[in-house]
Amino acid sequence: MADETSFRQECLSVMLRLCEALAGLQVHGPAHAGAIRDPACGVLHSRGAEAVLPFAVAFKATGEQRWLSCALAAGDWLVGQQEADGSWRETPGIWQGTTTDQLLALCCALQAIEQAGSPVRDRRKRWGEAITRAADFIAGWVSEGTAHINYCATASAALAAAFQVTGDERHAARARQLARDIVTRKIDAAGFLFGEGHRFEGAVFGVDPGYNIDMSLWSLAFAARLLEDEEVENAAAASLRAHLPLVYPDGSLDNSWGVRSNKWTVYGSKTAHGCQAGFALLASHDPAFRTAGRRNLRFLEGMMCEGLVGYGPQWWERAESACIYPTFTRAANLALAVEYGQEGAEGPIPADAPFTAHLDTVGCAVIRTSGLMATVAASTYKDPAGGPKSKYMARPSGGGVTHLWFDGYGLLQVASQTRYRRWEPIHFPEAADLLPLSPRIEQTAGGRLFSSLNEFDASLTVEPGPPPRTAACGVLRDERGRPGRCRYEWRHEFTGNGVTKEARLKTKWRPGIVRIVEPVIEWAGTAVQRKDERTVEIRSPRGAFLLRVEEGSVALSTGGPAGRYWWPMPALQGHPITLSLEAGAFGGEQVIRYRFERVA
Repeated sequence: MADETSFRQECLSVMLRLCEALAGLQVHGPAHAGAIRDPACGVLHSRGAEAVLPFAVAFKATGEQRWLSCALAAGDWLVGQQEADGSWRETPGIWQGTTTDQLLALCCALQAIEQAGSPVRDRRKRWGEAITRAADFIAGWVSEGTAHINYCATASAALAAAFQVTGDERHAARARQLARDIVTRKIDAAGFLFGEGHRFEGAVFGVDPGYNIDMSLWSLAFAARLLEDEEVENAAAASLRAHLPLVYPDGSLDNSWGVRSNKWTVYGSKTAHGCQAGFALLASHDPAFRTAGRRNLRFLEGMMCEGLVGYGPQWWERAESACIYPTFTRAANLALAVEYGQEGAEGPIPADAPFTAHLDTVGCAVIRTSGLMATVAASTYKDPAGGPKSKYMARPSGGGVTHLWFDGYGLLQVASQTRYRRWEPIHFPEAADLLPLSPRIEQTAGGRLFSSLNEFDASLTVEPGPPPRTAACGVLRDERGRPGRCRYEWRHEFTGNGVTKEARLKTKWRPGIVRIVEPVIEWAGTAVQRKDERTVEIRSPRGAFLLRVEEGSVALSTGGPAGRYWWPMPALQGHPITLSLEAGAFGGEQVIRYRFERVA
């Protein structure tokens, strides 16, 4: 395994590439000098100035004065954008919660450039006053009653960092209170942090592993480090370890099923910082942490183009630019890893050997065999507001595969949201009326669409095998949760070179149209061709697969409206394979068994 220095250097190297891109977008005045102009929308996002942190760390690491100039300009502009109450608006919107991120960046940047002499002494008073105002605002405003749990965690980190500047014990006390509250109340029995979904009577519910890994857990670890709180640090490390089964062999992070998976990019969450900070801060707790952080970093590099980070694996095949959020947030994350990372050995991650994990508190199973890795999701979390208006209820569920990855090939299948909406307009690109990338069972009856993806009451059983198996029972539902006329049991069996899927369907009178849709990722050069009535071939430069129908009467077809299968997040193009059933007018029971098998 590589040593600690090389991991730090790898983080620093990628951070400097991101900094080069951000520096090239920095405004040089006279108006808004120091701001970062977003090349995708032209907006001067207030959060873009969080680049002050990676710029400062770049100066500290290299000694190059240009990075100090960039940092000072970004920090000065950020201070100038502060509201009278001490907050920063997330421009062009009005959300104040991200003041936590801006405060943390400014505090850590100030610490990083202390040795620069007079230029920093000139800023210490003005930046220090801004830090005090922001810390006072956060201490009084951020709570579970006003923000999701990742903001409570980052507030703890930001206040701990602010204490290093202000010396105000109130900031340290509130930081400790927030962190202790999270680790004592908001981590479930399996180690998953919850609080990214709906709010009820002042408490927030729902698990999102993407935000946990990319935001909350490193924030808790950071606060624990500065506050010397061993209890919080150990709790953060234990929770991070519980998330390790979601790190795939290539370093991608599976958040296909989280309550905020609408921002999932395969490498992480679009507007979150990233995992390297957490894995580096907690490296001494588990040798797998450093390995996971390095692999994800290398995966992230594949998402970059000229120093900007895209929204997923195929983004740069379709786009010429990207919002700066993934770039400055990942740069800040790497800056934290460089500055605060611990020494520690490297060791294998769970995905380096076969395993079966039933993550029962979140309704999920993760399976690793000798040749593939897969996630099956049957989450039962519900937003009481429900229906198509809830951004937390567009995630896939129902017991289908949400992530199917093969050694030497990569993703064959992946889940998207069940419907695309611009839940947060500044973070979601415009897109047409998209169809899900997710494997699913569907029924069209009475002019309504019912899908397994909308089933949030499915029961999931997991057998470790060998071979490992899962089975989910439920009913097809529309987007409002109303049941259709088809009950199902969906079974999956995983081997070294493929997965067998079996759908046992029970339909009622006048069942309408029933089909199973199995989209595959259309990588460059992929050809999906029906070979005969029972077989489809998927072939690309990466390898080849056959989908064979082994039991049941279905009409097999491939293809669909390509534009409706391009998802800007996670930036992947799907190609649907459809198994249409011959359901009788009076319904009945049918068994459809088919297998994806790798043949090259």
